[in-house]
Amino acid sequence: MDEFVKLMAEYRSDIKYDESEWARLTRHVLGKLEKFLELPVHAPVQLEDYVGDDTWFEISSPHPFAGGLELTWRGIFYVVVVENIRPIEFGVTLFLYSRGRKLNRYKDDSYLPLEYRIEDGEGKWFAVGWLNDEYSEFTQYNIP
Repeated sequence: MDEFVKLMAEYRSDIKYDESEWARLTRHVLGKLEKFLELPVHAPVQLEDYVGDDTWFEISSPHPFAGGLELTWRGIFYVVVVENIRPIEFGVTLFLYSRGRKLNRYKDDSYLPLEYRIEDGEGKWFAVGWLNDEYSEFTQYNIP
């Protein structure tokens, strides 16, 4: 079990992490996301200003990829801490675009949730599967 998995597993809501601890943990999880996506992730430069035990911020691909398809993505990176439930939850709600238009899996808007889970003592990202935005929560993400 590496130090970051241990930090996540041993989190106690009554003993808050400081900004530098959150920033270290968030950088580690974002690094794992880059490996999972096999793409760079653009995030706010000053993570200390955005991290904590109930926070979110936008992330994106820094430039188009996949040649002429001109794919880009953007998403919401979030941290959720539920009191007395461990480990800390990290996730991403991801939206995919091609040539400036949002790609959808369904007739209406859709998104791809990703979850960071601890399995066998190691933290890994998993794609949950495309979901329909049935309540129109993410309509502001229709434009890249």
